[in-house]
Amino acid sequence: MGLPYPTRQRPYLHYFPLWATLLMVCTIIFICIWIHYTQAMIFAINATLDVLGEGTAADNFSVLSQSVIATSILYFIYGSVMYGLCLWWSLLEVEADQIGQVKDKMQLFMMSNLTVRVCWWAIMTWMVVLLAGAAIFGVYTSNLSYMITTVLNNQAMVGGYPDHTGPYPDCPATCLDLWVIDYIDTPMDTSCVCNRSTLMSALTFAQQAKDSIAGALVGVFFMYIIGGYWRSELARHYATCRTMQDVSGRLAKGGLEGGGAAVAAGGRSGPGRGKPPSGRGAGNGDSDAYRPLASGPSPGRGIGRGRGRREAG
Repeated sequence: MGLPYPTRQRPYLHYFPLWATLLMVCTIIFICIWIHYTQAMIFAINATLDVLGEGTAADNFSVLSQSVIATSILYFIYGSVMYGLCLWWSLLEVEADQIGQVKDKMQLFMMSNLTVRVCWWAIMTWMVVLLAGAAIFGVYTSNLSYMITTVLNNQAMVGGYPDHTGPYPDCPATCLDLWVIDYIDTPMDTSCVCNRSTLMSALTFAQQAKDSIAGALVGVFFMYIIGGYWRSELARHYATCRTMQDVSGRLAKGGLEGGGAAVAAGGRSGPGRGKPPSGRGAGNGDSDAYRPLASGPSPGRGIGRGRGRREAG
């Protein structure tokens, strides 16, 4: 019959998933930060495009705006699922410590844990894509702000701007040529923007979008970092559960199989205490052990004594 699983008494505060609770709070905080700054960036970019002209749009801009809602909901759902797994593990640990039996439900926990971690890898990959997308939009916004600022400086140097422009591509340096910007789609007949007030309004919104990029990047970056901590926390629970299953299986078989059985049955396998082994120092006649010297003084000691007597005489 197998040995019982050892029980132990711990304070209930030990079983509270404190680290998982902290991760859940940080998850909610950084999701809110990312949503706030990303929505502010999207609003500012939309305002910039509307000011520059009717029909002006940015490539793949709708993908970023749609991903905010979908990613936030999915990330929060999976964060809640992982926090639920941590709570489940706490209950299983309490049951194992108090009852002393590892239930079969731990196998179900391990399967759920592994499934969630595999799906979490896909979400983390998508977070990397979002991080790269936000960085690219930041570069585009900074480039647009620089181009508008350059045109305004040219107008200040020249002292004005033309009221009417000729057909494209006759767009002077005192006007913003949207047709040459690859990531902006606009009709060719309205691609040359010269009005100074329009450019200044567009620059204001572009600066607001650029200022929101940092917050959006910080939010999505820390969402990725927290996701790594979630993954390590679930991996730790999985490893502990697997160890408990292994120990329980060994105890169920009796705990004395293998090399430990012979030692437990036969006692100490080495020589008895106080009895020297055979060989050097054993005292056997047939061995090459050291033997005591013959009685009497050694040659060195005898010579020393004789010399001392002659000197005294």
